[in-house]
Amino acid sequence: MMYHYPHFMGMGSGWLSILLSLLLTAIILVGVVAWWPSRAERGESADTGAEKILDERFARGEIDAEEYEQRRHILHAAHR
Repeated sequence: MMYHYPHFMGMGSGWLSILLSLLLTAIILVGVVAWWPSRAERGESADTGAEKILDERFARGEIDAEEYEQRRHILHAAHR
């Protein structure tokens, strides 16, 4: 006696499995990205480039301590 399987159990289910796997992977990736804390939530400054440049200028002696503190205060006040 020969058994006949429905069509979806044959070759067509392979493509369905691939598509469902890709869809599940995409959903997981979107969830991880949405859940992952942003830089601002982790407490990191969004403008670290400006602070780094300011630090480098101070280290090279291009600006004095007073100007460094004034500019650093301005940068931090702009992010609040």
